[in-house]
Amino acid sequence: MPELAPAGGGAAPDGEAYMLSLRAALADMARLSDWVDEVATTLALAPRRLFALRLCAEELVTNVMMHSRAAVEGTTVAVHIRLVRKGDELRLFVEDDGAPFDPTLVAEPARASSLDDVQIGGLGLRLVRRFATDLSYSRAGGLNRIEVTLAG
Repeated sequence: MPELAPAGGGAAPDGEAYMLSLRAALADMARLSDWVDEVATTLALAPRRLFALRLCAEELVTNVMMHSRAAVEGTTVAVHIRLVRKGDELRLFVEDDGAPFDPTLVAEPARASSLDDVQIGGLGLRLVRRFATDLSYSRAGGLNRIEVTLAG
């Protein structure tokens, strides 16, 4: 059964909060997917919001896998995910202890002029930005912290 841990028993000063901790490893992506499904069911999210939440969570955790020290050194990077709902607003927090990586500084890839020029990959953050009303990054205490506010 997926972990569905309400923070503070489901009541938090900043709304309902749910948390998941995992490793930045391909094997843990199924746990993330199961957690997103269970949170979405608990919060009765509409299909579009579920899609946005899944896409953002999976893309941000994938970036941790690709850009953290785990990708370079083969070490384990811890990832902590928290989803907070306050009214109609959903805020997704992703924290990791990997190498510094600020997704807000990643430039949007140039549009290909033809199908022959299309390159695979590099579009995940573009999609996150499309579903987010706000995207921020900070680094403190050896942790990367990304906050995404999802459109209603």
